Amino acid sequence: MTEKTSKFSTVLLTPQQVLNVWPSIEADVDKALSHGIDEMSVFDLFKDAINGTVFVWITLDRDNRIVCTTTLRFLAHKNVKTCQIITNTTNGVPLKQVEVDHRLFEDFAKKNGCSHMQVWGRKGWQRRLQTLSSRQGNKYKTQYYVFDMEI
Repeated sequence: MTEKTSKFSTVLLTPQQVLNVWPSIEADVDKALSHGIDEMSVFDLFKDAINGTVFVWITLDRDNRIVCTTTLRFLAHKNVKTCQIITNTTNGVPLKQVEVDHRLFEDFAKKNGCSHMQVWGRKGWQRRLQTLSSRQGNKYKTQYYVFDMEI
């Protein structure tokens, strides 16, 4: 799957392409994961991408420089299948492109049987997500907060 706008193109990488591109995106993905609680290492994410259970998307500018990396995975629950955005490294990409990419991710999720999109992230994501809506006009809603305590 690919989405092109006048300034950017966003593509889903095959596992082989992930192998080739990983040295260029690893640091940004690792930085995005550092905001979590170590539930997934950058190496774990890499292995899952090579095995086809994590999907790596890159956005390229006109000069074919990687300006955004997004990782997704599917979460299958008893009654619902969700597409979770694990990381999104935007490196100065305009918000409008993030909206275009989100539509692409939504289409990918629906094509793969998902009925929901999810983002587990830090509070700052609330500002970014409030401008997004699905093709049906649905907005992201805060369903619950996840709190964690190290013991």
